Amino acid sequence: CSASLLAVRIRLPGQAVRANLVTGASDCDPSAVVTSLQVGASTGFSLIWMFPLTTLALIWLDGRAARIASRHGVGISRHLRLRMGPIPAVVISAAFIAANAITIAADISGAASVASNLLGLPRWAMVLAIPVVPAALLYKFDFAAVRRALLLVVPLFGLYLVAAIASRPNPEWSELFPHEVSWVLILGAVGLVGSVLTPYVFFWQVEDSIQLRSRSPQEKGSSSAGMVLANLILLAIVVMAASVLYTPARSGFQVDNLRQASAALEPLLGRAAFACFGIGLIASTVVGTPVIAAVCGYAAIGTTGRRAGLNWPVSAARGFYGVAFGVLLLGSVLALSGFNPVGMLLWAQIINGALLPVLVLILVFSTR
Repeated sequence: CSASLLAVRIRLPGQAVRANLVTGASDCDPSAVVTSLQVGASTGFSLIWMFPLTTLALIWLDGRAARIASRHGVGISRHLRLRMGPIPAVVISAAFIAANAITIAADISGAASVASNLLGLPRWAMVLAIPVVPAALLYKFDFAAVRRALLLVVPLFGLYLVAAIASRPNPEWSELFPHEVSWVLILGAVGLVGSVLTPYVFFWQVEDSIQLRSRSPQEKGSSSAGMVLANLILLAIVVMAASVLYTPARSGFQVDNLRQASAALEPLLGRAAFACFGIGLIASTVVGTPVIAAVCGYAAIGTTGRRAGLNWPVSAARGFYGVAFGVLLLGSVLALSGFNPVGMLLWAQIINGALLPVLVLILVFSTR
């Protein structure tokens, strides 16, 4: 945290670096973290070959998103409305918002379950309390201030990199590729793609680039730094889980609860593993949910052509803030449904992975 405070005060190589670190960190939300743990625990090292491909895909999609911002100066939803008309733009945005509401619900559910265990408070109380932090960030601060606040949490993700090294991975060459195709492998691969190439991240990246209006070559060249960092963190989580939790004799998804998921950190942290895992999960919720909620506001209001953005006060952009707060509220309601948090977190990313082809088509269409 001290290093983060210094990073806020001491100028980094460019605003784009700081902004993209937040964008990348938001990609490591609880859904992505738990899905990566589930993939490593259930498939071992057999899917890590995907990460070089997803890294290249991240850089390519990030470049497309930056091109939309620099060429058109409007968000993706507003650009779709101008190019395709209001009805297709509304349909696409509605599907996007529905998927993100499920992601927010999964993130809140996971963080609430952990907080309830750590603090000894009812889970329903945590479900209602956790969304207050992202709602306050969105209500109180402008775009730049929200980004600076979220930057303070980024160093916590380094714990996963250290834990991956502490787990002492030593896979054989034959373990690096799958030997047979199963539903666990397919769903794990789709969830892993959804974890790394999350659609809402690129919507946020476009809006962030518009806010920065950065045109220097140095800042443009470093625009993928946060995305690559997120990919490395999720790779570290898969490696850590494969080293500690994977049991070849078992079939199906092997992580049933969040306390079991935290066992991957025990080689590094011992008895404190669950507490540190829980703090990291709550911190990633604080980073991810305001980004997702704001992106839903951009997606919804962008299709209408009205004012949208954190730089506007609530009185001047009621629709934008109404959608953002409404999605947080809907996520809280869904989180109270009683579904298994691990299952919700995993399926949220599988849905994101299934939506990826639509995102690719949108970005390609918008940059033609």
